[in-house]
Formats: sequence, structure tokens, C-alpha cells
Amino acid sequence: MDPVRYHVALADPHAHLFRVSATFPGPFPGGVMEAFFPTWTPGSYLQREFARNVVAASAKDEKGAALALAKKDKATWRVEAGRAAAVTLELDVYANDLTVRTSHLDGTHAYFNGANLFPLRTETRDAPCLLTIDAPAAWKIATTLPREGKGFRASDYDHLADCPVEIGTHRTLSFTAAGVPHEIALWGDGNFDEKALVADLAKIVEAQAKLMGGLPFQRYLFIVHLTDKGRGGLEHRDSTTLLYPRFGFRPRKEYEEFLRLASHEYFHAWNVKRLKPKAFDPYDYTRENYTSLLWAMEGFTEYYEVMSVARAGLISRERLLAIWGEEITALLRTPGRKVQSLAESSFDSWIKYYRQDENSPNSGVSYYRKGALVALALDMELRARTKNAKSLDDLMRVMFERHGKPGQGAPEDAYAKVLAELGGAEMAALLARYVETTAEIDFATHLAHAGLSFRTRVADAHDDKGGSAGKRAKKKEGEPEEPAAPWLGLDARAAGGRTQVTHVFRDSPAEKAGIYAGDEIVAVDGWRADEKAWRTRLTEHAPGDVVEVTVFRRDRLIPLRVTLAAPPADTAWIETKADPSPAAKAILASWAG
Repeated sequence: MDPVRYHVALADPHAHLFRVSATFPGPFPGGVMEAFFPTWTPGSYLQREFARNVVAASAKDEKGAALALAKKDKATWRVEAGRAAAVTLELDVYANDLTVRTSHLDGTHAYFNGANLFPLRTETRDAPCLLTIDAPAAWKIATTLPREGKGFRASDYDHLADCPVEIGTHRTLSFTAAGVPHEIALWGDGNFDEKALVADLAKIVEAQAKLMGGLPFQRYLFIVHLTDKGRGGLEHRDSTTLLYPRFGFRPRKEYEEFLRLASHEYFHAWNVKRLKPKAFDPYDYTRENYTSLLWAMEGFTEYYEVMSVARAGLISRERLLAIWGEEITALLRTPGRKVQSLAESSFDSWIKYYRQDENSPNSGVSYYRKGALVALALDMELRARTKNAKSLDDLMRVMFERHGKPGQGAPEDAYAKVLAELGGAEMAALLARYVETTAEIDFATHLAHAGLSFRTRVADAHDDKGGSAGKRAKKKEGEPEEPAAPWLGLDARAAGGRTQVTHVFRDSPAEKAGIYAGDEIVAVDGWRADEKAWRTRLTEHAPGDVVEVTVFRRDRLIPLRVTLAAPPADTAWIETKADPSPAAKAILASWAG
């Protein structure tokens, strides 16, 4: 099959315009050619309508003669090809969205995801693709596409779309881990330590290679964009793009967040890029690709994001337990866990997870967080039922072996079947309970298998994320115990000197009193209250007290009487038991690394 040829020029960096040409070989049945832009990019489950960034389009034949074209629908161009042997689409594409899933061009660099820039013709989807790039001579190109002549070659469109490209004067770091060369392309300045960054990423790679029995690629690229704000990552088959705050590498706990982000996206090279749901094999770029397995694709990846950093020796066992305590706390503070199952959360990702609003904590649950905590529970239970002979690691290896090649996408029941093989029918039943219903996870029982105690308490303060016994546990003998602040049941943020309610939680005092998301809190009991003061005023009261909270709502001043409640014991931590059994000690040691 003749190749499709793509050319990218940095036409006008200050106007953020790429000029893209795509030359499609014939024949063209009926003298017509149709080509379309993907409406989403794999890994980010939201319709983003990339064709909206096209600001100019034209078409010509192989001799340069203009051809008539028109839009067929929001993403498709129809070209009157006639007897042309080849048709070239020429497009000016606006790119000024610096995220991991979109494209960005300015005077300092160019970055693009293939689904953002490259139109696709259904008839040539499996054809090889040749890419050439016109960039300043002093700029270098970072991508995992194989070099061919003065350009690059992809085996087909899916390969092309799955290899992001960074162009500019970025800093390049290199290392070899698990026998495979790795590169880091760093755009932007930051407070990172180059030697530590390379060494620590190498340790994560080695830990994951050991877990999965080797690496599934010949080379790997980390593209890292350092910015003033924002963070995120997007996985690809042999690369990832990470967006991270430039000064987020210190102190150590902030750096830990970067290591977790890199670990997460790296593990996706197995889990979702190769081991993927049947619904993604192959991707349909024109519409939503529905699956109820994102709790495994993303949730299990989040689980191994943490476990890989621990097994690489980059965090202590105490910190590992604290992280899971923090994650459980966040889940317990999400009322939506009682409303939406993990399977439903996964299926509805296209309309809910990426479109969060003020009611999201009440109506849904994260398939990332709860999926990771289900992985924790299953891992502990599987180890206990098999006397530590099997674990979730075995599940991932078996799943990858059976469903990790093209055309072998995992059916919706694949995880349950493998779990039953490894640990019996009860394991499959436990998975169904935690994934298909809104049943609470029995953390106390599962963690006890590793000699761990699950504990909960009330929060010490509004910014208490859990993970530790808290301030009251550190109280010296004889000191009076400070009472916990009563519960109002809302979240608020301060901006521009104003305190605005962002979320009002289901069945909370705030909801019952008629406080709404979007209200601006201006006073408590008649006294003006900024972000800090309104919380302080509440600590002066006890559960059952009635306070007057005054808000601005659409410019109207409204006093509301709120009956405060006792704070919920939704702050979790995990601690090691004083006298664990030998079996529990063995599970803890093999689990934590």
C-alpha cells in the first residue's frame, strides 16, 4: 500500500499556526475523497472536536491543480478528486493549548499530538505514513517515530497518532534502564536536579520491568513541559507527555508527586496502550468508545503508580501507608461513591469525569481513586487466599499475556475470569461487589491480612488530608483535648478577596440550610468573614449550634440560618499492628517491597 505523506511547517509561531499538508494516494471511488479529523485522542475520554482548530483548508491534485472541497460534517472534508492519482489537503491549524492532549506552537517550541493535526482517510488507515517537519535549523526534534531519510515513518495512522512530537531547544537527558534506552526532553526551566531525576526514573523503570517481566518497546521518551501552573500526563505506546509546575520538584513531597505522575504514565505502556479493552481495539476516532473497564485501565495504573515508586525505594514504608490513608480519606469524603458504581463511572467518563461541576462529588466517584483502592483490596485478599503465592501482580501479567497484543482486546469480564483462576470464585464475586455496586470497601478486613490496622477519625482542620493519626494522637498527657470543629459540609475557595462556595455536600447542614454552590460567603453571625475568618468563627461553636451565614447570591445579600453538625469520622490512616502473624509479616514485606 502506498504511504500517506504528511508535512508539518511552523507557519506562524506567533499566531500559533501550523501548516499541515496530507497527501493521500488514490484510487478515489466515484471521483470523491473524504478525510476527517479525530474527535478525541486516546487516553483522554472526552469529545474535543479537533477540527474546530482548522482555520483554512484547500485541496489540490498531484499536479498542483486546485480541487473543490466542502465540509460534509463537523470533522469531515469532501474533495472532488475526479481522476486525480493523489489528493493533498492543506490546512492551517491553530495550536495554543498547552496541555498533554492538545498541541502548542509559539516562539519557543512546537508540540503536537497526531490526532490534533493529521486528517485521516478510512481507506488508508492501515497504510504506512511518512512525516516530514520544516523547523528552524537550530531546533531539534524529539519523538519515538523511527527516522527515515529526512523525516519519520509510522507503520500506520494509529502509530503516527500515538507518537507526540516536541520541537525546539529543549534540554535532553538520557539513561538506560532494563536494557532499553530512555530520553527525557525538558521544555522550560525548573528546580529539578538532573542527576536525581535520571536516577529516580531509572529506578521506577526497573521496578516496573521486574513486575511485568521486561519492557514492551525498544526505546522510550519522556516529554516534560515545565510551566507556571497545571499538571497532567498522557500515555503513548512508547512515550509520554508530562505537564508539571516548574518549581514543583522541591520540597521532597512535591517531587514525589512528579515521580508518581511519571510512574503512572509509564505503567500505561502495558495497561491501556497494549492491554486494552476490546472496545478500544481498534479505536474509533469518530465517536465515543464505551467501556466499563476504566477502573482497571486507570485505577489499577494509579495503584501501580504508587507501588512502583515504593518498590523502587523512593518512598518509605511509612509514607506508602500514609499515601493510601490519604487516598481512602478522599474517597470517604466523596458522597457520590454511594450513588455511582465503578462500572458506571467508567462507562460515563465521556460525559462526567472530564466535565466536573459543582455537583460532581455528590453524583459520581473517580474510577482512578476508587479503582486504585479496589486494586489494593484485591491484592491483599488474593495474597491472603493463596498464602502469598499469588498477587495482583500475577493478574496483570496474565492479562497482559492474554490481551496485550493487537486484536486481543480484553472483554468486559476478562479481569473477573483471571481473578477466579488465581484465587477462586470468591475473588470474582468480590470484584463484582466492588465494581458493579456501590458497596463500601472493607478496608479493615483486607488490610489486616498484611498486619495493618485501618483507623478513622475526625479531621483536625479543613486542610487535613488524612494519612496519619493526627494532632490529637500527639497530645501530651494531661493536656486538654481541643474539640473538633463542627461540620458545615461545603468547600470554598478564595480568589480576588472573595470566598466562593464550590461544592455543597449531599445531606450536609449547608445543603439543608439552602447554601448553594456559587454563593459568596461574606459574614458569619453578622461579622465579616474572609476565607480564614469564616472557618475560625465555626470553631467557636459546637454541633447543634445555629449560626447565621450571610452570602451574596447573584448580587443579593441573603442571611441563612445553619444548624451545625458533628464532624464525620472520614479521615483515615493505616498503621502497623504491634504483633502481626508471620503470614501477615510475609504479605506486608512482599507487597511493600
